[in-house]
This record gives sequence, C-alpha cells and structure tokens, in this order.
Amino acid sequence: PSLTAWLINTMGFRPGTRQLPIAQLGCAAGGAAINRAHDFCVAYPEANVLIVSCEFCSLCYQPTDIGVGSLLSNGL
Repeated sequence: PSLTAWLINTMGFRPGTRQLPIAQLGCAAGGAAINRAHDFCVAYPEANVLIVSCEFCSLCYQPTDIGVGSLLSNGL
C-alpha cells in the first residue's frame, strides 16, 4: 500500500479518512498540498487536515557519480 494508506491504518484514523497522494511535483508538492488543505478546510470548516511530507531524492544522491544519468536524475 501507499505511504498514506499505511499511515491511516497504523495511526488508527477513521475509515472515511481521505487521502491525496501528491508525488513527482518536486518542491511544488508542498505548495500543492497546502493549497488543497486550504480548499478542504474552507469547504469543511470543522474538519482536520494533516499534511505529511517526505523527501527521498537525497537518498539516491551519490556525490562521486558524475555521470550524465546521475546528474539528470538528481537534478530533476
């Protein structure tokens, strides 16, 4: 399952919990998540919102690998 589904189950959230995985937006993902959370809170003022943000790109970064493929994948 996705990270969001795992968190919902592990943290004991209600079955009706909504999730919106936002992936492959780079730095813009944080802004997109905040915008979506804002829209949700406006529509449902009594609701709670949790944003979980994880960055995994740096796990693959190898400073000694100067190949074009590595530079492109790390740069994007």
